[in-house]
Amino acid sequence: MQYQPYQPYKDYKYVDYKEKESGKYYRSYWIDNNSSEDCVPYGIYKYGHYADAFRHGKCIVKKEIPEKEVSR
Repeated sequence: MQYQPYQPYKDYKYVDYKEKESGKYYRSYWIDNNSSEDCVPYGIYKYGHYADAFRHGKCIVKKEIPEKEVSR
């Protein structure tokens, strides 16, 4: 299990990746609304960069995407 959700690199809007466990492709990106239902839950990440960002109103959204939409 991953300790923090995948986060885009600095100055990038999103990051695409393949999850090893499921073999599915996902896109993760920041939003400025940590009350959105699309947010990766904060409860399992009590410390670190994601927890700090969540406390300041931001969160990561993780959406499944088809393989043909994965960025190069």
